[in-house]
Amino acid sequence: MEQYTFIVQLPFKGRASYTVNLDGRDPLIESFARIVEATQGAEEEIPIEITTADGRRAEVTWTFALAGEDGDEMLLSPHMSLVDQGVMPNAEIVVEDESNVGAPDPDARFREDCLRLASFIGANRSHLAVIKQTRRQIEIQVAGVRAITSVDKHGQPVYGENHKLRILIPANYPFEGPRLVPLTEVFHPNIAYGTGEANVCYTEGYVPDGDDTFSYMIYQWLRMVQYRRKGWNLQEPHRHQNEVASRWLEEVLRGPRLKHLLPVKPVVDFYWA
Repeated sequence: MEQYTFIVQLPFKGRASYTVNLDGRDPLIESFARIVEATQGAEEEIPIEITTADGRRAEVTWTFALAGEDGDEMLLSPHMSLVDQGVMPNAEIVVEDESNVGAPDPDARFREDCLRLASFIGANRSHLAVIKQTRRQIEIQVAGVRAITSVDKHGQPVYGENHKLRILIPANYPFEGPRLVPLTEVFHPNIAYGTGEANVCYTEGYVPDGDDTFSYMIYQWLRMVQYRRKGWNLQEPHRHQNEVASRWLEEVLRGPRLKHLLPVKPVVDFYWA
């Protein structure tokens, strides 16, 4: 094991230096994967995923360069070892993030998403309204959409038709996606309520990320609470799981006695805009 120094350009945090012991005979991409793994949870966490030699999924694209004494940089191959590329121990390896080249201005993206949300609200104004909007959060009133709020001792649903949602917008949006938080309780396997705010684990086929618009997150939540097709996930345990609601839904799906309860009727179709 020899010491190498990685100079990493952290999004929104500037350049940070990490000196670690590595086997210079391993492919460079695998060495950098260890850097990422070692710094997760640190004060200057590197919030990325990378492509490894076996083709595992990447979120961003990186280039590697050897920092020369004269200021020049020699591009390195990520799939070759440091030894094979002539990189000596204690050398500085510059890691550049190319994924955000041409990325949208955060304020411009925010305005664009707000315009899309306004179009979505306008197309569905009988059920949706914005009641508060700032650069950090947006609150939405949902009216006339029947959803299960609880079940009684006989396993029969109790319904509610008025709901509030809050969209939280992180400081480094859109590189980190917004988060939807239900402010009113809904009985659903994928919506958990603890001591703090509710948490949503979205359903099959949808994983929120920085590309999501505010309106698309609301649209997905509306499908969930109506128990529309693919509107739940019971296939495997997930982070924010309401176990009571999961057991109730499993009972509903096992026999014909309660199947008429789903989807929740009357079904409200929302116009996409």
